[in-house]
Amino acid sequence: MFKRNCIGIFRTIRATLLLSSADLPGKALMANMKQYNGEQGCSVCEDKGKTVGVGGLHRVWPYTTNMVLRTHKAVVESIRKVIQTGKPVC
Repeated sequence: MFKRNCIGIFRTIRATLLLSSADLPGKALMANMKQYNGEQGCSVCEDKGKTVGVGGLHRVWPYTTNMVLRTHKAVVESIRKVIQTGKPVC
């Protein structure tokens, strides 16, 4: 696809990200998920966690033996919801 402007011709290049390195806020932004401190913000499990501390400013995920891990199928379904709604999913 080519676009022309007053200076010359520009190309629009589409690419797929294959590998990246990011901190947790960056990872949440790239995956369009809630941040690490939000409800269901863990990228590995679907647990909601619980808030602790004064005013509930901190979220923790205590260890449990019945943790529900995110599956490939669930992540793909979340991606579909993001595309339809344009909002981050948990």
